[in-house]
Amino acid sequence: MLVVNQAMRSAACSRRSTCSIAAAMHRRTNIRCGPARLFPRLIVGFTTVLCSVPAMGAEDNPMSVLETPLELEEKATVDTAHEYVTSKVQGSAQWFDTFFDDPNFIAEDASTRLRVRTDAFFSQKDDAKFSANFNLKLRLPQLSRKLNNQTSLLLGGDETLDDLDSSESDSVDDALNDATDDPTIGIQYFLLLKEKYNVNLTAGVKLSGPSLFVGPRASYVQTLSNNSLLRFVERLRWYTDEGWDSRTRIDYDRSLGKRYLFRQTFEARWREQRRNEDGFRLLFATSVTQRLGDRQAIAYRWNTVFKTEPHARADSTVLLAQYRQRIYRKWLYYELLPQVAFQDEHDWKANPGIKLRLEVVFGG
Repeated sequence: MLVVNQAMRSAACSRRSTCSIAAAMHRRTNIRCGPARLFPRLIVGFTTVLCSVPAMGAEDNPMSVLETPLELEEKATVDTAHEYVTSKVQGSAQWFDTFFDDPNFIAEDASTRLRVRTDAFFSQKDDAKFSANFNLKLRLPQLSRKLNNQTSLLLGGDETLDDLDSSESDSVDDALNDATDDPTIGIQYFLLLKEKYNVNLTAGVKLSGPSLFVGPRASYVQTLSNNSLLRFVERLRWYTDEGWDSRTRIDYDRSLGKRYLFRQTFEARWREQRRNEDGFRLLFATSVTQRLGDRQAIAYRWNTVFKTEPHARADSTVLLAQYRQRIYRKWLYYELLPQVAFQDEHDWKANPGIKLRLEVVFGG
């Protein structure tokens, strides 16, 4: 009878789960399985070891088990500080680019926006120039869902798709000449839209001609220090009437406190249509932008352009100040851009001028 009772008790002990046995051993709970205690305790010890082996092997990095709470807290603090610094530097540059309606920033924005702009330019050695254009970027949510990526419809002048920043051209006059008013329609498809990376593909038609075009645009942002970053942009496009058009741009941004941003820009552009007249068109632009308040800011710029054909030469240099103010709600702006240009076509004599701009911006 004693043997039967011991057998029944041993069977009851064997039906307990491995993890329950391990937990019981950890709490030093006495397991009574009859007089023959040695054999059941050996089984308990063996199963406890087996239960602990998978838990150790489940970790991809065994060294992470050795991290103390203090080390984990320090890592979290470092990650939080890095995110704060990154957002601080990029936030400063983004505010200025948004306020000045920088085309390079707008080209990476997938939201709906409308801009209507009128310009008037006067200079001592050139004829007065007037221009008016509108640019519409319309987000297409239905098509975006079907393609699983952001997609926008683009309408307006050629500048809509040219990423041309008139304030960073060799002169305001040349900027007005380059930013043509040819009506254009296109589709912008964002292949990659991340914090550091932005890749999109644009295809469309210039209605004057007409001329078809297609090409990718890619950008990458790298934080260098607590108050500086580097931005790289490459845009390649092919036109049926003009051939290839390549533009490479590098921006170095440095935050100078809460109200100032320093930017050094290098840009190289090559157009197949003008390969014999310009070769590579190289732009070196230095600017310091000052935030005067929530409604106004001013940028001090010095831009110099070199061309490599028909021989390497400096083509022009210009000093200008770009004052921009929001005068009504969040959508009506005006700008004053006084400048002094020195150009090869005018024998490097001073050519003072000024541009007046009125602009309406919705969305964005």
